[in-house]
Amino acid sequence: MSKTATRGIIVASGMGTLLLVGSVFAGDPLPSEGEGLTATPRGVAPLAGLAAFVPKDADDSRDYAWSVRLSAPKVVWEIVGKERPKIEWTKIEAEVEMVTMDIAMGYSEATQLSERSQNRVVDLGGKRLDREEAMKRLEEDTPVMVSVSGEMPDPFYLRCMKPGTLVILIGLPSAREYDLLPRPRDTDRGASPTGDDPPTDRPEAD
Repeated sequence: MSKTATRGIIVASGMGTLLLVGSVFAGDPLPSEGEGLTATPRGVAPLAGLAAFVPKDADDSRDYAWSVRLSAPKVVWEIVGKERPKIEWTKIEAEVEMVTMDIAMGYSEATQLSERSQNRVVDLGGKRLDREEAMKRLEEDTPVMVSVSGEMPDPFYLRCMKPGTLVILIGLPSAREYDLLPRPRDTDRGASPTGDDPPTDRPEAD
């Protein structure tokens, strides 16, 4: 776990995290508001991670089952010292830990989960990858962006990503379990990233 003190914003420290972020962002200058993007992006900001295809277990009878092994930074932060608005930037200390988890992606045709509630892999245009295409594109650890809201990130963020970057969309039922968003220290890490109570359906129930 790495720790860093920042002024006003949280930065995931460590060379591995910096390289990870650099591998998915193109670094091109952002267009101005007049070019079609809002000055402030909407929704939950995406995270950077590494993803690899995981076939189903040999003893799993579900022919549609497959998973993605995701590695991503998990951040816990706290305010250090006194807050003095309008006088100086608030000092924030953050702890960053890389976590790895398997995220179920396969669903039966009879699933009652909505599209937003399903975990899925998409390209920058929002096209969903099936198991065969995901297996080819994620043959080994591959830099990806991760959305924990079940929806595509705002175009503000997509504009910054390198062509060909894939996006892992984590459906709301799973988002509470994986809980990847930065959190203040000593808070309930079981809250929904959107503030809503997510549905309780799980992929395993199909």
